[in-house]
Amino acid sequence: MFLGSAINIRLTTGAQSFTFWSATKGTATKPPAQSLAPTNPQSTSPSNKGIKYIMWSFLYIAVLAASVSPAEGAITSLSQLYDEVANGESQKVGFLSDGNYESVKVVLPNNVEKVIIGHVQDLYDAVKNGTIVAGLISGIPEDESLHVFSSTLVSPRTSLLKKDMLSDCDGEEYTGSEDLRQAWDAAITRAIGKGKYAEIEEKHEPFEGIASFSCSPDDDAFAFPTEEEATGMLKDVLMSGKLRVAALGPYNWGVDGNYQVTPATGFWPEYMDAIFGEFQLAYPGVEMERVWYETSGETMDAIVNEECHLSEPYWVQPSFYNGVPRSQAFKMSCTTMGYESRFFTKMDDPEPSDDDGLSEGAIIAIVISSVVAFAFLVMIVCLVHHERRGRPMFAPLLGPSKQTIGQVSTDVDPALKL
Repeated sequence: MFLGSAINIRLTTGAQSFTFWSATKGTATKPPAQSLAPTNPQSTSPSNKGIKYIMWSFLYIAVLAASVSPAEGAITSLSQLYDEVANGESQKVGFLSDGNYESVKVVLPNNVEKVIIGHVQDLYDAVKNGTIVAGLISGIPEDESLHVFSSTLVSPRTSLLKKDMLSDCDGEEYTGSEDLRQAWDAAITRAIGKGKYAEIEEKHEPFEGIASFSCSPDDDAFAFPTEEEATGMLKDVLMSGKLRVAALGPYNWGVDGNYQVTPATGFWPEYMDAIFGEFQLAYPGVEMERVWYETSGETMDAIVNEECHLSEPYWVQPSFYNGVPRSQAFKMSCTTMGYESRFFTKMDDPEPSDDDGLSEGAIIAIVISSVVAFAFLVMIVCLVHHERRGRPMFAPLLGPSKQTIGQVSTDVDPALKL
């Protein structure tokens, strides 16, 4: 290298070329900062229009895929159920009894349409086929193909007895129900105190109750009236040797109680047997007779009309009888337990069986995913194509890199060589 020679050092990366250093006649100078710019005239030209279209198409498809929402979601919470009943096309909600409806109506809109369905399986089916928006049972539904959520309410359960009237005490002999209630409370507290409630509940999973007891087990506090001192309805039971119990049904409530088989199975039949077993220990020779009624109203009428001595122990306490609160219309025993009532609703997209094929939602998802994948593949092909031609798509956006040196070339004027 001699004086007078010209040396140009260029930095080349992809399709870009930058003047990095120059030396002329022995004097080396760096070019000004603004000269550090691409020398390839093609690099400053707009990107290919086709590439722009592909980029915008890909962006549009991605946004479209993100904006496509699945079919309207199933009702999975109490607030969603409230909105659906208040503003939706159907206001029908199913219950096993009027008492169940009365116990939860405070959390539903005023326009709800009550539908009473006696059997729990029929209630499940009515939800699945869309006859009703939702159903409610006490405890946990056994059908796992349904959405289940809490009503947020706990309803204590009890036995109902006729409330004493003034006329009951007017005659020479008392005909009221107080002695019978004392005897029944004594039987309930002993069954609970001996662990029968917990044992029977554990046996009948997924049954789930709440130990909401209004009376603490204490044999001295809850004593059986003696046979010699018995009055009113208790005396009638002892003399007849029969305790007549008003029952709703016979219905099949699944794990809660199936009264359509003999003997009845489930939590409530066994719990009733445990309570009556304690009653029978105190008063040997007394048998229990269930008397069936189709509706809640008819069952409570039987208590008022003295067709029966008391009701089954599963009756909802915070409910009504002919518009009157049950706590005012009847005497009530100690509570036998509590229920957290639960609503259940239909699942929108159950898993298809082998014969059903793919669901509509699955087909839509596959189509959108395929389109997005194809657009992405086209974009990758275009990126590779432009890179090979020396015109990378993103170089004008990123600018020159000061840290990457792709190629350094030295140009010397041939005329100045020795």
